[in-house]
Amino acid sequence: MKILVITCGHGPTDDRIYFKEIQSLLIHGHDVVLLTMNRGNTDTIRKRFRHIDCQCTRLKQYKNFAENFAYNWKPDRVIIHEFELLPCGVKIKAGLKIPLIFDVHEAHREMWSAFSTKPPGIKQIINWSLGAFERFHIKHVDRVLVPSPILIDRYSNSGIATYFVPNYPRLISFNDGIATEKQRIIYHGQISYERGIGDLIEAVKNLPQYHDTLNVDIYGSERLPNTITRMMCQIKKLGLGKIISIHDSLLYDDILVELFRADIGIVPFHDLPMFQIAVPIKLFEYMMCNCVVVTSDLPLIREFIGDIAHYYSPGDIEGLQNILITVLENIKDLKKRAIAGRKLIEKKYNWGKIESMFIDAVIG
Repeated sequence: MKILVITCGHGPTDDRIYFKEIQSLLIHGHDVVLLTMNRGNTDTIRKRFRHIDCQCTRLKQYKNFAENFAYNWKPDRVIIHEFELLPCGVKIKAGLKIPLIFDVHEAHREMWSAFSTKPPGIKQIINWSLGAFERFHIKHVDRVLVPSPILIDRYSNSGIATYFVPNYPRLISFNDGIATEKQRIIYHGQISYERGIGDLIEAVKNLPQYHDTLNVDIYGSERLPNTITRMMCQIKKLGLGKIISIHDSLLYDDILVELFRADIGIVPFHDLPMFQIAVPIKLFEYMMCNCVVVTSDLPLIREFIGDIAHYYSPGDIEGLQNILITVLENIKDLKKRAIAGRKLIEKKYNWGKIESMFIDAVIG
């Protein structure tokens, strides 16, 4: 079967799209073409797989490119990964009479609300319009893949076949990590104040007894411009430049190496609707890499991993500070117990355990 995968917001080595979904399709004998937008000259051709990058900056031009390619290649299925591509997917479906699959990466409506910088009245109108846009087009979608169980009803109530396909990590094993002299806290993912990175910086400021023995590494990219610049100014002002470092995003396998060298993996999200719905993949990656997990206490996180993690109330800087003190004072013992998290990943929360669900959702 020929599968066309279209994304305008992800690169050709995106972990969910390429290393999980596409590799699973290839393993099961299907032909796959991946289209990306403005990701450089990275076209690839090999057995049963082809990546083509449309080097353009305008979404309209990219959608025309994707539609023309689809009409020429004539796939049996088309998968889109952004709600902006819904009109494009609907046109391809109508022209070729093939199933359209929408792989939802985020809780869109909650994300718009969290990150919009417009005044409240204007934000409400814009967010309503974006929601209406999605609802109008979604009725033409044949199947929806969602990364959170809470999103199932949102789409299935519209009469669409909806599948829970969590973004569990690929199960990867490591040899012993490189020992570091200092204790190391790590965060990776999108960098924003809503995700609690500012809280983490403030909490570390209040741990002067650990400033000589602690490193905090933050990896990722910003959603809103100047976020990292503001955080770097905050770090410098607090005199934490030798303790806290902000790095660019790394390729997936490279970030796993860094996670394995860390002692503590942190998810300091605020209590916002978009995070109440989310099941952060970084939780499972931390556990797979034998990190002690410190996280804000959000319902889905606790539901999935229970007492594996060490919790504090979202947005409570003093609470985060106290949890970090407890963990840092007992890190050797807690690192030994982190093996329980690794075993849970091996037993339940890895891509191999749900690969068949994905294949059934796309091909069945």
